[in-house]
Amino acid sequence: MMSSFLYTQTTIAHSVNLHLFASADGIACGNVKGPVSPNVTGPGDISEIRTALPLAKAFAFAIRVANRNDVEIVVSGDSSLWDQRWGCLGTPSGQA
Repeated sequence: MMSSFLYTQTTIAHSVNLHLFASADGIACGNVKGPVSPNVTGPGDISEIRTALPLAKAFAFAIRVANRNDVEIVVSGDSSLWDQRWGCLGTPSGQA
């Protein structure tokens, strides 16, 4: 069964946030924000963990952080960079 990931335009606290973007030279990259430790308690516990990783490495890192902290992954940024083999991107109600 293919996994589903929430696509959003904002960072969501208590989640691992994977932001997709293209570097100045056109390489697909990702920034990962997420809980700095298990059992997060508030918005201050979410921070930029890794920046400007090649996209596949950013996705793998986001999975590792999400599994370690038992939270979901949400995706933002340039959705055209998303690799469909990783799963489906869905939007919450009210977002396009």
